Amino acid sequence: MQAFLHTAFGPRLPFASSPLTFPPDSAAALDLARQFDRAADADLAEGRHDQADRKAHLALELRCRALGGRA
Repeated sequence: MQAFLHTAFGPRLPFASSPLTFPPDSAAALDLARQFDRAADADLAEGRHDQADRKAHLALELRCRALGGRA
């Protein structure tokens, strides 16, 4: 039997987060940043502000690393 986390969005299965490895290729990093931005927008539209904030910060970090700057 699996344990469920009860959230405002209904029961969810808990999962362990896997570490994110940043792509060394700038184009791949910018593409991944775009995907995180889209996911953050979707989370924000559904009212999941904490998840949206985390994904937006990951997108910013990816863009900064791809362009050689600091976040």
